[in-house]
Amino acid sequence: MQTQINKQTNIERKNLMLSQFSDSNRNNAVVPAEPIKGQFLKEASEFFLQKAIVEHFKKTYPEYANLFFFVNNSAPDRLLGSQAVALGTTKGVFDLQGLIRNASYNGFSAEIKCGVNELSAEQETFREQVSKQGFKTFVWYSLNQAKEDIADYMAHTVKKIGRPAKAKKEITNHAI
Repeated sequence: MQTQINKQTNIERKNLMLSQFSDSNRNNAVVPAEPIKGQFLKEASEFFLQKAIVEHFKKTYPEYANLFFFVNNSAPDRLLGSQAVALGTTKGVFDLQGLIRNASYNGFSAEIKCGVNELSAEQETFREQVSKQGFKTFVWYSLNQAKEDIADYMAHTVKKIGRPAKAKKEITNHAI
């Protein structure tokens, strides 16, 4: 009985929190994460922030839309988690990847954070590793911060996307 009441209370909290995001302020509002009991608020805040960033990028740079994407690095349960690890999921990978070269970097990787949330040890390691590979890394706490960083990065892109040069056709067949 108590479990049923807790589930009902959690559902009511989630619905209340989601209702507070009106269409007019959803893109700029970020609900600060509450420690411990506010895990859903943090996740919902990061969801809306990330959604707004992706929408902004795809609207502003449509020619690069397919090169800017989300990496799903979580699983809802242990079974799917073990399957995800078997398929190559790695702890610490940043949320968004931009495979767009500019004058200084091979691409960029961005982590979305809300409230006082900081990078985990795995995320710090990932940040160091991708930086060594010539990628710019960002940690975004707001839509405005992301817009500024993206605009600065994209102002230095090497060239617009066009038809790739013809390459020799090479077919590789790897048997397992």
